[in-house]
Amino acid sequence: MDGLDEVVTRRHDELAGLVNALQSVAREGVRVFVNCRQNLWAQRIQPSLPDFRVFHLLPLDEADAERILGGRKLPGCVTGIDGRPYRWALTPLILYFLLTLIENDQDLESIASRSDLYQRWTTWLAQKALANSSRNQAILKFFGKFAMTLLEMRQVAMDMAAFHQVRPMVPELDVDDVALLDLEVLTTTDAGDIKFCHESVHEFFVAWSLWHDFKAIVREGLETNAVMRMGIDRVKTDFIQASMYGFLEQLLGQTFVHEVATLILDRHRFRRLTPYAQRNLIEYVGMTYRDSPVLAVAVQAGSAPSESESELVNAVLKILESDDFEVLVRFNAARVLERIHPGAPRPYFDYVSDWGEGYWRREGSVGSRDAPWVVRGALRSKEDLGKQFAFMPNERDVGDNAFWEMVSARIIRVLTQIVDSDSDDALILRVNCSNALIRWFHPSHSTELMELIRRIEGTGDFRTRWNLLRCQRSFKWQRAYHA
Repeated sequence: MDGLDEVVTRRHDELAGLVNALQSVAREGVRVFVNCRQNLWAQRIQPSLPDFRVFHLLPLDEADAERILGGRKLPGCVTGIDGRPYRWALTPLILYFLLTLIENDQDLESIASRSDLYQRWTTWLAQKALANSSRNQAILKFFGKFAMTLLEMRQVAMDMAAFHQVRPMVPELDVDDVALLDLEVLTTTDAGDIKFCHESVHEFFVAWSLWHDFKAIVREGLETNAVMRMGIDRVKTDFIQASMYGFLEQLLGQTFVHEVATLILDRHRFRRLTPYAQRNLIEYVGMTYRDSPVLAVAVQAGSAPSESESELVNAVLKILESDDFEVLVRFNAARVLERIHPGAPRPYFDYVSDWGEGYWRREGSVGSRDAPWVVRGALRSKEDLGKQFAFMPNERDVGDNAFWEMVSARIIRVLTQIVDSDSDDALILRVNCSNALIRWFHPSHSTELMELIRRIEGTGDFRTRWNLLRCQRSFKWQRAYHA
């Protein structure tokens, strides 16, 4: 069975039954081979299949890649400043992209980035198959519309009837269905549905479609009516996997997150946006926020965050605290607080996707037993509550300074206001707030924490209770991590 990890992430409701079936088949004496990503195997599956022997497949290395490319050196777009290839580059998909361009005499050194590589590969396929460069932009636009429609549907594939409804969105496209499907960018499932050939291609075209919307909203100060006509107001980007933010950050630039943060600080402008736009903008901050040079010094010294960062945290707290914002904005504000904490792995997309070295540090995450609860949306038809298996303990001690004490107190205040509510909105807000509190909890609030735990026990909300209990252990997690 190839890709058991895909069952974990995409069809998690079927996992228990599948594991039971594997156990049953193995007991019958049948030799079973299972392929799975290492971290998901260790956290979710191996405890249920303890008798399975584990073999580790070695990744491709630079020499392997150069042999596949016919002796050609890897181009600069897939290598870092030190000249070594990124880990995401040493994969069959990326090497196939490069090999396709090499075989068609394309200049690899002119490719600027991973995003540029995906666009060049798609453009070349279109140009080669259709022999008409004027159609290239229309085809790229169509793939963007297809990607956004899938995201709006919260699906990874669509049937042919839905596919035909996407075609009129690009009236200048004069290519038939057969030619589009022959381009390799799209593929057909066993059920006859249409999807992208690889999830990262889907992620690229979502980013390619959204980045103009992000720039227009942040830099042009658009009014609500203009925002409502944009793609960013029709989708919630939590469905697409986190690596989409790698493409989006490349298209917008690493410093764009500070422009978004500036917009959030401008309460009057931010309140004029639609709820979906607000939600997607604050998630962008949570996913792409990095250490600033000033903050890096503060982290090393063990002191409070820089002034600009504390202002951002304060602005996100105000969104969390305000009933004027819809709950989908508020519970995402809580996720942002957890992700931009100076002790959290940042940027978050780097840590939970293959874009950077952070992804390869996930062996240090807490695993299924101690994982906090959180609202999840990736590859789900709607948000649900589940374990945050990739949670990494704070990489630095919180300390006892006034800033963290203030943040801790305000999160506890929000939780106190909604602790007794039995509404679904209150539940998801409690879970994400208590998840953020694990990062920000200050030991001076132990009495308030115990009172929250006492009150939550009477509601049946075991998820929030679990997270609150984890707050007490957060310092143990940090010490264990450093050890």
